[in-house]
Amino acid sequence: MITQLPPIRTVEKARALVLAISLLSAAGCGALQSSHGHQVTLSLSCRLPVGSLPAGVGGFIDFPGGKFLRDPQSASSYDSASGRWLAVPRAMISPDGASYATSEFNKVPPYGTSIRIVEMASDSERAVWTVEGTAAVVGWTPGGIYLIRYASHDANFVGPQLWVLDPTTGERRLVIPQPKLGTGLPLFKAWTAMGGDAVWSKTVPDAPPSTDILERVDLSNGHSVTWLKAAQGELDVLGWDEQGHPFVVIRDEGSVRLVRLLGPNQTVPIGSDGFTPPGTMPPSELTDEHGAWFAADDGSIWLLRPGSQAALTRVGAVPLPPAASPQSDVGFVLTQVLIAGPCK
Repeated sequence: MITQLPPIRTVEKARALVLAISLLSAAGCGALQSSHGHQVTLSLSCRLPVGSLPAGVGGFIDFPGGKFLRDPQSASSYDSASGRWLAVPRAMISPDGASYATSEFNKVPPYGTSIRIVEMASDSERAVWTVEGTAAVVGWTPGGIYLIRYASHDANFVGPQLWVLDPTTGERRLVIPQPKLGTGLPLFKAWTAMGGDAVWSKTVPDAPPSTDILERVDLSNGHSVTWLKAAQGELDVLGWDEQGHPFVVIRDEGSVRLVRLLGPNQTVPIGSDGFTPPGTMPPSELTDEHGAWFAADDGSIWLLRPGSQAALTRVGAVPLPPAASPQSDVGFVLTQVLIAGPCK
């Protein structure tokens, strides 16, 4: 499960030589062409922050020209109010945009996971709950900070479990436990992410045949509902539209399709010729007033305009460094780009 990434400072330092060589010359690159046609020049005027994993590859794309400018400080998300990059997904930013939640495993007694709040204006932080065992934050809504508890020293603990924490009072409660074997699909054991007023979990049945299943967990009542099954393949959630409907990639029987899910098994196809979707979490898409922005596996940036059900349009690109070979001292690191904030 990828809900919060481990520290990557060591990897970033090791990749510095690769980035310096491969990206300095590319930092000022403008519009690129795809094998499926020319990049479209947009009429809108704004700057789109594009983050990266590992950090340091992303930057900003200025429209209408579509020119990319690399920022070595780029990370998972970008806060335009403070003008700073954050090492956490956007889902972990507070509803008022003033702070964000994170988690840190305590390496000294008392062992456990410290759920912390960082105030962006002052960079000060405070612990709001030290969880016995391992846990990770998945998101922050007006209802509280949601986290997954993976393990506990309690012999009766069965996880992972979804919990919610009140950041003001410190009160917490169990939202949904791990279903007992045979009573429901396993939850939170593959990838898990928050979006559209729900927590989404990719899972597989307890018994063969194995196939990807997308479960939606309602934050208000903890009910889990199956929204989609991949017949014989895989599925990945890229993000959510303004109504909270997920954009899902379905890799099934040799085909790759992009759809919008309006409800359980209610798929609306989206044209995506030339778009190579990323195959890993965290979500890489973001929806703002201009439409739904998508980051592709090859670094290209695409836009689905509001109200459009037709197709994605390629509008920009982030030059990616070459993948390090397994024989190098850097190690085998794949770079993923993701939309880090709205275009403003």
